[in-house]
Amino acid sequence: MPSNTKKDNQLGIQTLVKELKSGKTKTYYNVRGIVTFKSESKYVKPTPIGSNLSEAEIQKRLQEIEVKQLKELKDVYLKNNAHFTTFGTVTNQMLNDHMATPNSARHTQYEKNSKYLASKLVSEITQLDITQVAFKRYPKLLDYKGKKLSHIYNLKEREKVSGWFSTANTNVMIPVGKVLHYAHRLGICPYIKLQYFETENTRNRRKIKFTLQEIKDCMKHDDFQIVLLFTFLFFTGCRVSEALRIHWLDIDNEDKKVVDLENNKIRIFQNKTGTWRTVPIHQSLSKVIESVEDKTGYLFEWRHYRERKNTHTGLIPRWQKMLDAANIKEFKGRHALRHTLASMLSDSGASTQEIMTYIGWTDQRSALRYAGTSHEKLKVIINSLNN
Repeated sequence: MPSNTKKDNQLGIQTLVKELKSGKTKTYYNVRGIVTFKSESKYVKPTPIGSNLSEAEIQKRLQEIEVKQLKELKDVYLKNNAHFTTFGTVTNQMLNDHMATPNSARHTQYEKNSKYLASKLVSEITQLDITQVAFKRYPKLLDYKGKKLSHIYNLKEREKVSGWFSTANTNVMIPVGKVLHYAHRLGICPYIKLQYFETENTRNRRKIKFTLQEIKDCMKHDDFQIVLLFTFLFFTGCRVSEALRIHWLDIDNEDKKVVDLENNKIRIFQNKTGTWRTVPIHQSLSKVIESVEDKTGYLFEWRHYRERKNTHTGLIPRWQKMLDAANIKEFKGRHALRHTLASMLSDSGASTQEIMTYIGWTDQRSALRYAGTSHEKLKVIINSLNN
């Protein structure tokens, strides 16, 4: 006698009890019903799953069939609705999704990657496809295709290539991976674990620093905004993104002025940790800040370091002009000042905890990695040992 427990619009169990010659009964189970994935539906004809099963066994086999049918329906949906599931469409959806969109300053990188993968289904994108995008965007990497960093014996060349690979990871591998993970959360592509280009271990990477003379020469430059930024970054140890958000009229979480000249303090909101830290205003920084005429708006004229990068008014070209004027041949960026300050604090006798507090690090590994002891200090230490 059949018994149908199937509910509307989903799979269910159909039971059939048969009497055996011995007088005993045997119960057979079938799965049947309708499976739906988005706009696609499929009727599943009665499918035998066995007899005299326990409730746990019945549910396990029911789930196995349901998963199998849903996967098949998903493939049908993706095939019939390709325009909804292309990389270009998903990228655009993600950039407009308030809960998933990256920082607006990063949107350009997502859009550039989308130009190469726009028409490809997210469900069909492979590691090779993504790697090829990196080579197309950065053709100079082709000369090192298939090479390991450990096989590049020239130290400067290895450092340079590691930097290129790091850029490719930041601008291609990571953004594309985030789009695919977003698509996976939407249920329209399988999970893919990406591989990244090899880069040098941060402990072994050469730390670029400014010398004391270079700092003095840069602070003599005739571009006031760049000198203000340079001085601010050096004496506060903050990130450039944190500096560019500072407004004269802002207050912190305790209703205290962010730029507090009266009490000789700067309060900085740290983007990475979402916390505030307070640093004293060095007298050299105080002189520059005091000379700012308009103390009602943002401290700096740029909202992002890449703003107007292709014009003479942008931060990047003006920073380079300052380096040229100081006769600094090797490019030294904004973050190099953070490392320089940590090293100088270390050489001046500051403890690891004091460096962490001043710079805003929350773990000792960062402090130990950046605050290396100078050769001069090591020489004094070794020479002070008794025979």
